[in-house]
Amino acid sequence: MILYRIAHAYGNFKLFSGQETSDDYSAFLRVMAEPLLPPNGALCIIRVVLLVSVLAHIWAACTCPLHRADGGGLGPDCQSVSQP
Repeated sequence: MILYRIAHAYGNFKLFSGQETSDDYSAFLRVMAEPLLPPNGALCIIRVVLLVSVLAHIWAACTCPLHRADGGGLGPDCQSVSQP
C-alpha cells in the first residue's frame, strides 16, 4: 500500500509539469508491463487489488466490533461484550 501511495503521489506531481508530461505518464501507465500483460493489463490488476483491499477493510470494520473482548466469539445479540 505504501508503494502505491508513493507511485500515486509521483503521478499527481506530474500534473504540475504540464499537459504533455501528464499525457506521457498516462500513456506509460497503459502500456506498463506490456510484454507480460496486454495493454491496460497492469492497470486492471491494480484496480482489482485496490477494490479487494477496500472491500476487506469494510468487512473488517463491520465484523471486528462484533467480537468479544475476551476472545469468546460473538456476544449476545451480536453486540460487543466486555468483561468488567
